[in-house]
Amino acid sequence: MLRGRELLERRWWAAWAFSWLVLVAASAVTIPFMYPYDLAEDFIDSGVVVGLCLPILVAARILREGPVEQVLTAARPLWGWRLGAGFVFTTATVAVAAVAGLAIPVNHVQLVLDSFVLVGAGLTSAGVLGARGTWVGPVTLVTVSSAPGLLPLQYNLLYRVTAHQELALCGVALLLLGGVGYARWGSIGVVGRGHTTADARPDFVDA
Repeated sequence: MLRGRELLERRWWAAWAFSWLVLVAASAVTIPFMYPYDLAEDFIDSGVVVGLCLPILVAARILREGPVEQVLTAARPLWGWRLGAGFVFTTATVAVAAVAGLAIPVNHVQLVLDSFVLVGAGLTSAGVLGARGTWVGPVTLVTVSSAPGLLPLQYNLLYRVTAHQELALCGVALLLLGGVGYARWGSIGVVGRGHTTADARPDFVDA
């Protein structure tokens, strides 16, 4: 399992902080130039939504448990550690988004809720595909939502700044689904465990 000291030694936190710094700096420069006459509370920029994926994917390193063999043969249940890792992954990302968002000239509540939903999508992906597949959910959701004309605005909750309640409910649903899945299957994921189980089965040949 990853411990606090190992995380510090791996310097993932530096990459995570840098990813937030890049997002804030780029947004502070480009958004006033692109939207000189718009009020911040009226919109969320697509560059910000796309940029949220980067710190989320860096933070997903927390969800990795270690070698598959050690995870599968652990002497004690790992669900407690997994719930803790998922909690840190979620709260740290959303908390930093809330603070960093104060320096980004867009709808602040929308930015925080978007980060919440994307974290939930990432946790759900981790439970299904494993920790290395955490990126699939957030990237897919952002791609579908950000592609021009692909999703009508009334259903595009990542950009609809008047639907905060619906967006929050989606985030809670994804977080619960992902939390249960990750606590059950861990960083291997249900797909990875299926492959591991299949690989471990002996081949029988009919006489």
